[in-house]
Amino acid sequence: MLATDDGKAIKAARLLGIPFIITPRIVTELFRLGEIPFSVARVCIEKLGIIGRYSPDILAEALLSLRGEK
Repeated sequence: MLATDDGKAIKAARLLGIPFIITPRIVTELFRLGEIPFSVARVCIEKLGIIGRYSPDILAEALLSLRGEK
C-alpha cells in the first residue's frame, strides 16, 4: 500500500491499480485501532483542514467516521 497526499501520485496509483491511503484515512484508522484517542484524532483532522489540501468533503467524511467509531 502506498501512503501519499500527492495528487499526481494518487492518480498514478489509481491508474496502475496500486492501493493507496491518504492522511485523513490514516488518522481514522489509527483511532479505530485504538492507537490514538478520539481527542487527538479530531485535532489532527481539524489541523489537516488548515494545513492540508483536502476538500471539505474528505474532512467531513473523516470526522463522521471518527464519530461513528466513538
